[in-house]
Amino acid sequence: MDKENLVLWKQRIFEYQQSTREQKQLQQRALFDLPRQTWHTPNEIDPFVLILTGTIN
Repeated sequence: MDKENLVLWKQRIFEYQQSTREQKQLQQRALFDLPRQTWHTPNEIDPFVLILTGTIN
């Protein structure tokens, strides 16, 4: 994938994420009551603001 296509792909992902944030989303529900393993919910995780650690250059 060349640089131009990568930038376009990331732009489409960003636009999709912005549009989904503006819409009323359904909350994901579990079939069983499971203990929480983290204080994050699936809707709170944004891959564009995650801190990268241990990346390979």
